[in-house]
Amino acid sequence: MKNKYLTACNIVRLSNFIIYYKNMRLEELGLTSTQYDAIKYILRNKEKKDMTACDLINNLNLSQSTIAGIISRLEEKEFITRKTDPSDTRKSLIFPTEKTLNLEISLRKIGDEIEDLLLNKLSLDQQSEFNKFLETSLENIETGINNFKENKNER
Repeated sequence: MKNKYLTACNIVRLSNFIIYYKNMRLEELGLTSTQYDAIKYILRNKEKKDMTACDLINNLNLSQSTIAGIISRLEEKEFITRKTDPSDTRKSLIFPTEKTLNLEISLRKIGDEIEDLLLNKLSLDQQSEFNKFLETSLENIETGINNFKENKNER
């Protein structure tokens, strides 16, 4: 391969384009791409009665301060409500509001649009292979991150 970083550069560019497209589509709803990701996670887990900021941190791979900002803005925009956890008053439980529940179909359509744009000219076999490559790459990166953290802690 001529350019050792070509794959990573293309993935970053692809990610940036996806985020840009999501932000364009979400502007009319008053949401950002990252807020959309948080809401999608909350909606996928809406039956969970004990969702906390830690769940978002762990599942979106974002920092505590980033998640705190997202939660605050989503609460200000009335997309979520927070209630103190009765079993641990240091924790806040997160719940989607009726406003968010009513957006579920619209948000799903935006996600479907992005998926369609991304896979548009690929055959079903190519789409399957593409997803396998992505999953393997994600596993590789997660392993690298975990190894780095372990090595850093051992120093």
